[in-house]
Amino acid sequence: MFLKNANLLLKSDLFKNIFILCIIIIITVLSIGFFSYKKINNYVVGVSREEILEEADEYKLLYQEKGIDPLKNDILGDADEEDYFINLIHNGVSIVEIHPESWNNFNLGQLPKYNKANENGWDYFNTAQDYFEILSYNLSNDTVLQIGQKINERNDFLRFLINLFFYSFITILFIVLIIGFLTVDRSITPIRMLTDTINKIISSNKYNTRVELKSNDKLFDNLITNFNYMLDRVDKLINGMKDSLDNIAHDIRTPLTRFRLSAESSLVGSENGDESIRESLQTCLEESDRILSMFNSILEISDANYGTITLEKKNVKLKETVSSVANIYEDVMEDNNIKISISIDDDIVLRADENKLLRAISNLIDNAIKYNNRTEGSISIEAYKKENKIYLDVKDAGIGIDEKELDKIFEKLYRIDKSRTKGHGLGLSYANAIIKAHNGIITVKSNLNTGSTFSIILPA
Repeated sequence: MFLKNANLLLKSDLFKNIFILCIIIIITVLSIGFFSYKKINNYVVGVSREEILEEADEYKLLYQEKGIDPLKNDILGDADEEDYFINLIHNGVSIVEIHPESWNNFNLGQLPKYNKANENGWDYFNTAQDYFEILSYNLSNDTVLQIGQKINERNDFLRFLINLFFYSFITILFIVLIIGFLTVDRSITPIRMLTDTINKIISSNKYNTRVELKSNDKLFDNLITNFNYMLDRVDKLINGMKDSLDNIAHDIRTPLTRFRLSAESSLVGSENGDESIRESLQTCLEESDRILSMFNSILEISDANYGTITLEKKNVKLKETVSSVANIYEDVMEDNNIKISISIDDDIVLRADENKLLRAISNLIDNAIKYNNRTEGSISIEAYKKENKIYLDVKDAGIGIDEKELDKIFEKLYRIDKSRTKGHGLGLSYANAIIKAHNGIITVKSNLNTGSTFSIILPA
């Protein structure tokens, strides 16, 4: 097909703009051509008439100096050499007429009848084959000199100019239109590709389709790259939502079952007294709190991941925040025979949302406690500042993480130990999302049966 994107081109404002531009170009070129032709025409006509005007001036000078008879004799004396038609009229009567052979087709009856001409003027005549013009020149009130020339060559030249301009204009306009439409058509190919991809996605509901990068235009390359990146994000988001919903459906089934069983126990055991009902309701409250906590965490992680979370930043002393978290877990660590050491300088301060940062660090410490060595456990927390970065390392002496699972531990609802019933698999995912929201990152190094080190890196 001549145009690859004909439908898109015809529907676009670009086509309208090109059409308007073409009209402007046509009007401009025609205007320039018209005025140029007028200038050339005036010049050519002026040059062709110049010799006649010079000869008419000579005859007038001779007439004024010597009179009508010397003028008549002079004209007759040059009769054999003249290429011009000459007619001398005195008192309304032609007294001298030179009629060259090239004027044989000219009808003398067409000549204007001058008696006392009031002004000089050019008259234009033509036959079936020839073109003539005649100057009527006043020598005096009663004498008029008419000098004419055949202008076939002049007219042919001017007609050639008109034809040259017309056909050149049509040819150039046609070429420009073809090249213009082809160029624009090719230039909107990326737009067509984007449109086709969007239509495929709409019709198939599959977000794994991508636009092929073929353009040589950096602007369109950037557009297509960003569009494909957006599709990657959307595809990842949809798959993530699907996985999250599957995991939520799986994880929420247990607390809801407990919730239902507790409620049924309350009804069945109502005959046994208030204590049984109280215990069942307490279980219902715990399970409902657990479900609510899980949903709140998921929503907060999503907000952090997609940049919609609100951070109330202030100056936070890192040592105080970490120490407060350690105090919360003091009894748990003592029960599990886990020792903790904290090495953080008092002057390390950063801008952060203290509550959310505290929860992120709390999740790392909680994780370190869960997977620590049960006999001789230890947790080491160290922080230092280097090159406008603040580094916080949480190291445990636990069971470690398999290398195959390192890429998955920050995913929502992912749990390394599937046999554990406590926890939602949201702790590391939450910590990762909050640190990213603070323009930081979390990295992890781990060896099986040796321990893991989680490193938080934040801007100072």
